Amino acid sequence: MKVVAFTSDKGGMGKSTAALNLACAAAEDRYEAALLDLDPQASIGRWARLRRKAGLPPRPLAETCVPIDVEDRLAELRAVGANLRVRGWLWWRRIALPVVFPYYVTGAITASGGSWNASIVAEVASWGNQKLEAIGLGAYIAQKTDEGDFHHIVLGIAVMSLYVVVVNRLFWRPLYLFAERKFRLG
Repeated sequence: MKVVAFTSDKGGMGKSTAALNLACAAAEDRYEAALLDLDPQASIGRWARLRRKAGLPPRPLAETCVPIDVEDRLAELRAVGANLRVRGWLWWRRIALPVVFPYYVTGAITASGGSWNASIVAEVASWGNQKLEAIGLGAYIAQKTDEGDFHHIVLGIAVMSLYVVVVNRLFWRPLYLFAERKFRLG
């Protein structure tokens, strides 16, 4: 038995996607493949549920092993709200938001990082003799790379890194800490 693990502290790197594609390729080649999803976003578990709902065979076998599955938790909290007769805005404020908001913040951080990475790459596009360029950091780094200007490449990467650190420190980290502190179930 071979075990392959995709791990990283950074979100949005495609760990779940890579693991899923590798397991599907192995299953297509008639190898036994199983996926164990430990990511709180549980995207592999959602994929497995959608396959089951569509009546497709469970190949590769995929299970989610996370302490909180948002879909299951929301169903439980809807039942709690109904039992306690909590409705409307109060249900959102006291029941739903404490569960959903931390996941929303985590997803927003991942999505913004991925979209920023994609926008940096998309600033320069060329095909045939045509070249389209947007003005931005990605275009600057691409231009300096084409010119072989090492010092300006390093400068562009340093500015990009500084930008990411500043946005994380001034916006995402405070928002994440607020979500942890304000919307806690325990």
